[in-house]
Amino acid sequence: MKKPIIYIVILYFLALRTNFFESIKYPDTNISLLNLITSSLLLISVFFNFKWLKQKNFFKIFLLGGFLSGIISYITFEFIILGFIRDFSIILYILFITPFFGLNLLLGVNYGIFSVIISLFYLITLIYSLYLSKRNN
Repeated sequence: MKKPIIYIVILYFLALRTNFFESIKYPDTNISLLNLITSSLLLISVFFNFKWLKQKNFFKIFLLGGFLSGIISYITFEFIILGFIRDFSIILYILFITPFFGLNLLLGVNYGIFSVIISLFYLITLIYSLYLSKRNN
């Protein structure tokens, strides 16, 4: 695994492309097994490939952004906040939550709850990456 960042980026864009329509139109569309597979592969690669990455600081900022986007998306979806914050949260939702939307095939929850679940994944991965960084130093 010399270049895990390339694999993660390819899986990210593949999962984003695969899950985009379903995440926008849910629950009016059906989530397929392909959505679940691409999201699961991305989830596994993001969590387990941290120790081989060279750009660890960028990855930590990405994880923090994913955590914050899940919280912001939850607040705007559940409490119906409109305006600039809502527009901003939709962009964050598409960038950070949509690639994992295939996992909702197993969960079957609404946008807000799913955002919190993925936000917790980002937080756990960030804590794990900080633990590995401290242990290696």
